[in-house]
Amino acid sequence: MEENRRGNLHGTEKGITPDGMLQTVSKTSVLRCARRGWRYRGAPMRKFSLFHLLLLVLPLSLAGADARPVISKEAVKYAGAWKRSDAQMIISYLPPHVIQQSGGRAVMVAQLEDQFAQARSMGATTLEATLGQPSAPKQIGRWLASVLPVTAVLQSSHLALTQQTHVLALSPDRGKKWSFLLLYEITQADLIAWFREFRGKVFVPDPPAPKLSIVY
Repeated sequence: MEENRRGNLHGTEKGITPDGMLQTVSKTSVLRCARRGWRYRGAPMRKFSLFHLLLLVLPLSLAGADARPVISKEAVKYAGAWKRSDAQMIISYLPPHVIQQSGGRAVMVAQLEDQFAQARSMGATTLEATLGQPSAPKQIGRWLASVLPVTAVLQSSHLALTQQTHVLALSPDRGKKWSFLLLYEITQADLIAWFREFRGKVFVPDPPAPKLSIVY
């Protein structure tokens, strides 16, 4: 009788032990812990903590896991701009600060259009680009970064010039929008000048020598 009266007087509260077992804790014990400056870690607090932990971790993990199909899709559009010699579209895929530090949009478009004109004057007729699989994206500073291998083939009526290179895919918003930087003829010093946080973390691959073949 006394035991029941004490239970009704003080009441009980349920919690979870570290091994996952359900336990009953008296409200008196909870109040006593509170007076001593301790915190009772019951089931509601445990669920609350786990929920917020998931909110913090999931966006980072999902960004890397789900980004590669989006990168591939956007990279196909980027490669298409090169095939069409669309200088405006190619430059639009660059990070804005790279455009600014390279003389501005108008200057870069003019330079690229001049390169296309020179290639045509030398007999080039088509440019084909084959994209490989993007690497698993990594968060480096504010950028989510991935590297794609690229095989570019510049063809004329009787010759084909094949060059292996890479494209650096970059997103400042965890994969919502992607920029692309062609690493052909880009030095490591150039890359670090644009992205200081990449020092020691992102490296420009050495491209192999181009291959020239005769087309019949």
